[in-house]
Amino acid sequence: MSAALPVLRSARLDAHCGFGHYAALTRASSGQTFKSRTKGQSKFRMPRNTIIVLLIAAALSGACTGHDAGPAPEAASPAASAPAAETAAPPLAVAEGMIRRVATQDGCRDFTAEMRLTGEAEDGRPVQLDFRVQRKYEGPQTSTLLVVTAPREETEKALLAVEKQDQPTEAISYLAGLRKIARFKSNSTRDLRGAKISVQELLGLELNKYTPASTLRVIDGSDSLLRVSLREKPDTELAYPRIEAFFREANQQPVRFELFDAQNKLARVVRVEAVRPIQNYQTITRVEIEDKNTSRKVRLEALKVKYDQKLSDSLFTEAHLTRLISEASRRLIQ
Repeated sequence: MSAALPVLRSARLDAHCGFGHYAALTRASSGQTFKSRTKGQSKFRMPRNTIIVLLIAAALSGACTGHDAGPAPEAASPAASAPAAETAAPPLAVAEGMIRRVATQDGCRDFTAEMRLTGEAEDGRPVQLDFRVQRKYEGPQTSTLLVVTAPREETEKALLAVEKQDQPTEAISYLAGLRKIARFKSNSTRDLRGAKISVQELLGLELNKYTPASTLRVIDGSDSLLRVSLREKPDTELAYPRIEAFFREANQQPVRFELFDAQNKLARVVRVEAVRPIQNYQTITRVEIEDKNTSRKVRLEALKVKYDQKLSDSLFTEAHLTRLISEASRRLIQ
């Protein structure tokens, strides 16, 4: 996915999470295309890997949301925009293919992304957080390592997660001071001085754990969009039970994602702002994220992205995470 600038509130992450300045931020098209692999739907096309930073953007942009991941009955769904009309759209098989390509990076083996989240604190001071995301895809399993690289005082913060098909995600962080591993699920939330952020958001929404429930053609201004309603699969323990995904019909590029909390309330909207080709993959390099509870907006930017590096399995182990955080912690106290 891909991502640029925010407005937010300042806070420090709970020590039990192992993350810092995320609290300081409120919730980051061109090139070759390919035909959908869905039989009988060859007219639908989508650029390759257009989602890399978008997922990570939504992951970090929830820092000042304060939503709860508890269960709640489904209510009437509010709309983030006012489209002119909705009509019947392609069958769910097409929608499933679109979501699958987004969730799996269209066959990408792995990637490393240097990211920057920027914004404003409540007192008007600029806030900036840099971090590195490494992700590896192996069949039904996805492994992610997220490490803060700046500012210096936050560089001992990291998270390791393993996502498995149709199973709850397992995520861990290491508390160097306590010499203890903290374990989380997707709907686990960390208290950020009154604000909360879910593990699901840190992992880029985990779209592979949703089932397309319906698809509609939406006329939005001059654009014809495909609206895909996503519902979480059973027993996946997600923080967002429902996501409304919008794709441009002409090329199936993602336009925006509307995220609904456990009370079926629209929590935030992620809008794609910029896309550029990187190693023949169309990569979203800037997104805007609007927190509907506070009306604040942030942007997340991809500074550098590398694909298919043959990342070692050893990067995604508890031993590596523990060593990484322990070394960063020692540097900070020297």
